[in-house]
Amino acid sequence: MAQPLGRMLDAAFELTSDGCLPEGTAPTFGVEIEVFTLKRRDGRIVPADVTKTYPVFLNDLGFEAMRDPFTGQVLGVQDSAGRQLMTDLGRSQAEMVLPPGSDLAAYAEAHAPFINLIRQVLTEEGMLLVPVGMYPGDAEVDFALGSSRYSPIAQWSAKHGKDLTPIARFAALQTHIRLPKDDLLPMLLVGNDTTGIQARIFGNSWRPDCRFVERAYVYRDFAEERSGPYPRRFRGIRDLFRWAFQFAPILERTDAGYRMCDVPFQDLVARGEIGRDNLHERLATLLSVLWNDARLRVHYLPTEQPLTTVENRIYCSRPFGAVEEPDRLDLQDWLMPTALTLGIAGNLQEALEFVRSRSSRQWRSDYLNAIAFGIGNRTDDNPAWRDVESLISIAQRGLSNQHAVTLLERLKQDLCEHGNLAEQTMYLHEATKRTALTRNKSEAEALRLADEAIIAFMSEAR
Repeated sequence: MAQPLGRMLDAAFELTSDGCLPEGTAPTFGVEIEVFTLKRRDGRIVPADVTKTYPVFLNDLGFEAMRDPFTGQVLGVQDSAGRQLMTDLGRSQAEMVLPPGSDLAAYAEAHAPFINLIRQVLTEEGMLLVPVGMYPGDAEVDFALGSSRYSPIAQWSAKHGKDLTPIARFAALQTHIRLPKDDLLPMLLVGNDTTGIQARIFGNSWRPDCRFVERAYVYRDFAEERSGPYPRRFRGIRDLFRWAFQFAPILERTDAGYRMCDVPFQDLVARGEIGRDNLHERLATLLSVLWNDARLRVHYLPTEQPLTTVENRIYCSRPFGAVEEPDRLDLQDWLMPTALTLGIAGNLQEALEFVRSRSSRQWRSDYLNAIAFGIGNRTDDNPAWRDVESLISIAQRGLSNQHAVTLLERLKQDLCEHGNLAEQTMYLHEATKRTALTRNKSEAEALRLADEAIIAFMSEAR
């Protein structure tokens, strides 16, 4: 029998609350790192047939294969500590998922050997891991690479004319942070309103056809076409769910596998297809396809209690040491976006005062300016640079771990000296193209050479 919508909103709120930390508890976090796999010989995308098999390379090292529950296809591997290496939508993409932690320095020390092992194995197979940038070449989406969940997404994107190819071209890092329930909405508000600032800080991707674009922007435009601009002033978690229930979950799991579901969530509730017995799983699916910059997640694990996180989707990672010293991997460099996220969570009141000093319309304008112009001059007379300094300083004051504070100070100093990687890439691309044109190369040939310069830069970075 169909449940009244109000009761299902209450049930969704209860699930969310049950998955949060107790009040007064320090946040915990986990990360997802998506990187390119390129051929060492020429820096080009690894072919799909190789990408499908690279998890198998680790089978002899004590890793357990992860298989699709419906197709039996190997999707990745997992070690005894719960660290995972998986394929993703892009032919070139490898995704590493690291389990929860609470201390950034200890986290980096614990998990760097796992990533170094993957690098070593893939290097022996003639591949590079590239954790920065936007690949300008022949990256493609290949739904067959991923789990059976991707087939309904492919059907949905085809039905609605959505090109998902751009998401195959980016390196990325996403931080999931677990908080007390009263901190969820403030964290979502700050995360979404400061998207432009965060992109200025961590922007590492640029293309001549779309300026300082990076994956968050592709997803944001995709999300807003689907669901409209994110209403950043929710009155509460129930209000957030009232908004979210307007949208279709895109896919649903059945006994036979996944299938496309293009019916609004609230209509499924009205029909009686979603009730208390299956709300947790269906809600987790719905929230996973609302592609906003900072989003609420209520994770579903059949044998465990709810787990609620805010996912800060900074689709740029910035491994400074990896760029400057190709043979050195300091995972702490990769985790600078996580340090910023933890700092904001630790200083939410000041962060809220900062974002409430402007309207949502003004922050939206800031986001558009970030796409078009990056940081620009790193001087006090530039409002964009002042915002970058302000957000990093707010985060530093929210961190109790001095090591993480120092990490963000190094981030600010490096930005001041060099700008972000998107700007450095832009200058490289424009200079290469300009030089080619002065040597009487055609426009198409000059563009090809400029793209190859970026590929070489990214390959050298690893």
